[in-house]
Formats: sequence, structure tokens, C-alpha cells
Amino acid sequence: MEASSCLRHQARASGSSRIWLCLLLVLVLQNCSLVLSDSPYLVGMGSYDITGPAADVNMMGYADTEQIAAGIHFRLKSRAFIVAEPNGKRVVFVNLDACMASQLVNIKVLERLKARYGDLYNENNVAISGIHTHAGPGGYLQYVVYIVTSLGFVRQSFDGASTLYGPHTLSAYIHEFEKLATAMVANKVVQTNIQPPDMLDKQIGLLPGVMFDTTPIGAHFGDVSSDVPANSNFRKGSIVNATFYSACPRNDLLTDGTFALVEKLNGKDWVPVYDDDDWSLRFKWSRPSKFSSRSFATLEWTIPEDASSGVYRLRHFGASKAILGSIKHFTGASSAFAVR
Repeated sequence: MEASSCLRHQARASGSSRIWLCLLLVLVLQNCSLVLSDSPYLVGMGSYDITGPAADVNMMGYADTEQIAAGIHFRLKSRAFIVAEPNGKRVVFVNLDACMASQLVNIKVLERLKARYGDLYNENNVAISGIHTHAGPGGYLQYVVYIVTSLGFVRQSFDGASTLYGPHTLSAYIHEFEKLATAMVANKVVQTNIQPPDMLDKQIGLLPGVMFDTTPIGAHFGDVSSDVPANSNFRKGSIVNATFYSACPRNDLLTDGTFALVEKLNGKDWVPVYDDDDWSLRFKWSRPSKFSSRSFATLEWTIPEDASSGVYRLRHFGASKAILGSIKHFTGASSAFAVR
């Protein structure tokens, strides 16, 4: 009896504690809303897909000619944050899933902002920075050391053995440092608002374009080369994969799209649940030999522990290039399988 009474007392105490906790939370939220509404600052945020070519391009910063992109683990993003005073000053910070930004990137971004917003944004209130990842495509910088292994400038990497001053980069740096040193000794002011010229259209890239894509006789782009076993069942944490006849991902970066998809059967409809922006799904691209016109895409899905049970399939998207240069999009799906 005493034990039973004690348990009831604890339950009543626990219930009253929850009530007081809820009341306290309501008061805190009300106060927070008042503070937020009275804030003099306006804050804006946004993100965009900047994934570059997922094939043939050297990875940024590895300085290894064999470290070539061959698929997507998850997509790269840019994130913009704007803080502004109402009818007053504002500042923009852009964070890139890239090794770094560059002067050339800044120039082109500011050009587009000026074309749309006039003088609202400039080099004094816009900052662009990278997270220093080496797991993204290179070739988007104009600095010689960073683009040697990517065989020069890669326009696709820039848009998402050439430098800003070409082969005279070192001489240009030496010349400028001499001017700075002389000015420091003489205690003279040096002009600091000089911007380097926009030489985007003069960049040189040695990476060849995609010639054309082919499949074996009787096979089509998107057909399954190696399928999921028929009537298979997988447990959570298992790895499911399927390989498709594919084409070079450089034909279309599928920006804000996907090369890989996991779909779940909902009634009679297949509903997308994971894509190549999810950590659990990998898109791996390969070709039999370096100059082969044939290629394969392998989708590898590590089933998350929180995935719901049901029937799933893997779907691949891509774009092929014909001998005459036309681009045609395609898709293909694996056999269905069950997740228990």
C-alpha cells in the first residue's frame, strides 16, 4: 500500500511538473516573439546547387592527377546570408562547398548583382568564402598552382595551365611586391581599390570535351547492366546497388536535379525518398577505359536505420551525347526490392 501510494504521488508530481514546464515554455516563446518582432535587423537566407562536373575533372587541391571525380556522394551547395538595417546598410556573406573562392568568382558575382540591384551590393559589403573542402571539382580558379592537375581552367566548374595573368603571373607578383616594399620604406600611401581585369573569356582549358556516348548493341541508355536480385529482401543497414548503362555526367550537370534516386512504392505510385544529395545514396560513374565512349553508373544505397519498411527501387537519370552533338536525357530503374 505504501509503495502504491508513493507511485501515485510521484505520478501526480511528475504531471504537475510537466504542466509548469509547459507554462514556462509558453512564456519564453511569447517573450522571444516580442524580441524578434522588435529587432531592427532584417535577415535573409538562401541556398543553391553548385555541384560541378562529376566526371573527368581533377579534385580541387589534391594535386594528384589520378584523383579524378567519378560520381557524387552528395551535392555541393552555396549558402547566402544577408543582414540589413531597414532602409539602411546591409552585408552579405556567401559560404561555398568549395575549397575557396577567388577574385574571378567575386568579379562575376558582383557583376550579376550590379546588373540586377544596381549599387546595392559591391566589394565593400559582399564576402564570399569556401569551406576548404578538397572533395569538389577543381579548375574554377585563375591561380596557376591550383589548376595544374585539372589541366587548366574548367568552365563547368567555374559556372557550378591558365592564370589571371598567364605565364607572367610570377613576374607580376614580384613587380607588385617591389612597389609595396618601396612605398612602405618611403611611408607612401598605395592605392588599394584597384581590381584585376575580368579575363574569364581568355582562360585556357586543356580538358577535352565529351565526344559522344554509346551503349553496346541491343542496350539503351538507362538500361540495367547489373540489377538488384529478383524478389530480394534487405535489412536496414544493408547496401543495395544496381549498375546502369550511362553517359558522361558532363553532358548535363543536372543542377538542382539528381543523377540517382531511391523511390518507394506508395499504392500504385513510386514516390522519391532519397536522392544524390543524401549521404546514404552514392552515384558512382565509370568507363571501361580512359577514351571509351561507353560508361556505367552504379547507384549504391546504404539503407538508413530510420527508413520505413516497404518496397523500393533505384532510379538513374542522365544525358547522352550523340555523334552529331545533340543531347538527349534518359532514365532507367532497377527491379523492386523489399526493406524489412
